[in-house]
Amino acid sequence: LNFEKLAREFLKAKAGLRSSADYQSIFDRILIPRFGKQPVTSIRRDDVHSLNDELGAHSESAANKAFARLKAFLNWATDKKERHFPYTPVSKMK
Repeated sequence: LNFEKLAREFLKAKAGLRSSADYQSIFDRILIPRFGKQPVTSIRRDDVHSLNDELGAHSESAANKAFARLKAFLNWATDKKERHFPYTPVSKMK
C-alpha cells in the first residue's frame, strides 16, 4: 500500500468534486513529496503532528488544509483497504 499509488487512486475518486483541484494541489505539493514512497501503514500520529507543525510554522491555513486532505485520504483508505489498513492514525485528531 504505497502512499503515492493509493493517493492517485483517491484523487481519481475525487475527480468529480469542485474541490478536486485543491485536493490535487495539496497532494502534489505537500503530501506525496512527504509520504510518497512509504507504505500507508507506516504513517503514525507523530508523522502527522510533525507535518502539521512544520506547515503551521509558515502558514496555519496550509497546515489545516493539508491535515484535512490527509485525514480524508486516510479515512478513505481505511474504508477501501480495511484488510491491509484497518485503522487510521488520525482518528480523533483535531
